[in-house]
Amino acid sequence: MAEIKTLEEHLEFVREVARLSFSFAWKLQAKLPEENLSDILRLHTMLYYHILNLPADKPRAELAACGAHSAEEFEEAMWNRTKDFILSKATEFYPDSIGMPGYIKPEFHWNCGSLKYDPPHPGLPGNPCVFHIANTTAPRSIFEVKGHLLECFEKLIRDSEKEYGYTTLYTMTWLNEREEFLHYFPQEWRDNLSPRENRVPGWTVGDWGQLLTGRGLLNPKTAAFVRENGVLKYCSRSSRCSFANMKKHLAFLRKQEEQES
Repeated sequence: MAEIKTLEEHLEFVREVARLSFSFAWKLQAKLPEENLSDILRLHTMLYYHILNLPADKPRAELAACGAHSAEEFEEAMWNRTKDFILSKATEFYPDSIGMPGYIKPEFHWNCGSLKYDPPHPGLPGNPCVFHIANTTAPRSIFEVKGHLLECFEKLIRDSEKEYGYTTLYTMTWLNEREEFLHYFPQEWRDNLSPRENRVPGWTVGDWGQLLTGRGLLNPKTAAFVRENGVLKYCSRSSRCSFANMKKHLAFLRKQEEQES
């Protein structure tokens, strides 16, 4: 059983993410000349919302970008100027931070364990069931808990079909590049994956979750890749499949699991 991260571990994690976010934001300027550096940090890293529990749609003066001549200079200057604010907010947020048991609160309406489906999105063709992924098994990974994701997907298909009459499943996530996630989908899902491209990330874990462990700490390999290359290792890709094919695949996985028990 994985141990819950300590406050000291959490604060070191926040320090590492903050410094990496400063470096990443600086390097991203070339791709986003229409956005100022403060907004790039807010809208294209996970620092605001997922690390400090700050709304990503509201700039904070404490995190405003300072002048610098290089990514290294910007990272150092920003950390020295903001570290007291960042570590104070991180300490306050620690009990409810990513990786802590129960960090996903009931009021966020995670209706299928580590999965959540949305009401209809009128702008998406075909009225698909849009779903999201989190980790209610923290500090363990969702892939470490036997049967967990299978149960979540079974409930998602059953409940969303009953509530909204959905017939198609859809999401966009970096996990679509991981075989352990694709295991839960039929061939149709793999066939419909969007092209692989290094798109500019947003601020959500749909892009940045690849930097996190089940305990809510930094994954050293993916973090090192970002720092070295200035892009995320895994690309967020979208896909969709029919409920009919998903039901058949989940039934196959359920039978397989029962035979292995």
